[in-house]
Amino acid sequence: MDLATAKDVASIIKDVIIAVAAIATAIVAVYGINSWRRETEGKARFDAARSLMLTAYRARDDIRNCRSPLIVAGEFPPDLDASGGSAEERYKAYAHVYSNRWKPVKEAMERFDAAVLDAEVVL
Repeated sequence: MDLATAKDVASIIKDVIIAVAAIATAIVAVYGINSWRRETEGKARFDAARSLMLTAYRARDDIRNCRSPLIVAGEFPPDLDASGGSAEERYKAYAHVYSNRWKPVKEAMERFDAAVLDAEVVL
């Protein structure tokens, strides 16, 4: 084998090694991108599920507070007397209490509906 042939063989081997390295780099890049994509999707699913659960628990707590049988005197309006007075005054006093108790439930349900839509999109 003469010197020119050895240089050609060395050049071909070098080109083959560079091609193999390029293919290995491409394979590792694809694997890395797929791993990153799976991680991003998993994080998005976890965040959506966590948000949905938090809003569900908050809605549950607000409903529980609304349904509580204990009504303290501070919940009644100061100008209406729920313990005495006419039936109309008692009705207005209790309507005021439950109206105030219902506001957080309504807001919690709105947040829950938004979280459900978000979860439907992601999950």
